[in-house]
Amino acid sequence: MREDFIFPSSLDGAPMGISLAGISYCDGSYHITRSKSAETVIEYVIEGEGYVTHKGRDISVTAGKIYILKKGDDHNYYSSSENPWRKIFINLYGDLPVRMLFEYNLQESWLFDGHELKYLFDQIEQAVKKGDNSVECHARLCGIYVEIVTRLSIMQRLKAADPEAARVKEHLDSNTNRMVNNQELADIIFRSNDYMIKHFKKQYGLTPYEYQLREKINIACSLLKNSAMTVSEIAEAVGYSDPHYFSGLFKSRRGQSPSKYRKSLRQ
Repeated sequence: MREDFIFPSSLDGAPMGISLAGISYCDGSYHITRSKSAETVIEYVIEGEGYVTHKGRDISVTAGKIYILKKGDDHNYYSSSENPWRKIFINLYGDLPVRMLFEYNLQESWLFDGHELKYLFDQIEQAVKKGDNSVECHARLCGIYVEIVTRLSIMQRLKAADPEAARVKEHLDSNTNRMVNNQELADIIFRSNDYMIKHFKKQYGLTPYEYQLREKINIACSLLKNSAMTVSEIAEAVGYSDPHYFSGLFKSRRGQSPSKYRKSLRQ
């Protein structure tokens, strides 16, 4: 049984920080217990099997799984002796890590399929193997936790949504720089146009076309507010080659032209 650790330099009084990051090479003796833990723990199992106590039951946790144990809860987890864990972990102090779980609607969840997020834990592993205790490493690890929580929240929402409608939405969200036609969307899920449109609207309350327009106008509003891009450049960025057509569309949705919208923000 051995563990490799780093203790990244932190800032006093920060609402979130990394007290410890490491890699555990477990054996049958590995058993961690904390009563009303002062820290939040997130761990990724690389290989092996172990058990985490949840609501009085010992739940098997195997390779590819992520588990999160919150600050203030009792923590109890241990490795199998026959097939011991090898895992990557970070321990976080402060109230923000727990608040983030609530804000991202993960307060009732603790065990996740982590295969898609392994690359983030690989970055933690690299920092540990380098022995990087710098302030910069501390900031990176905090950022990795934020990205993990964000991605887990997205994965949970997609899992809860209708998979066909979610696939169409994902494609639309990935192609906001152009207009995606209904046939392209229907082909993604191997369905007819009518089926795809009705299915999407049932899930999200808008047709795919209406959803695209809403997202494009939202992006345009953000660019008008936060960038120096011209109206023509913004129109092209959201998929409209004709800036005049885009301006008319924007005005029909926002009640004023893009130029007047930007001017009103500055005033």
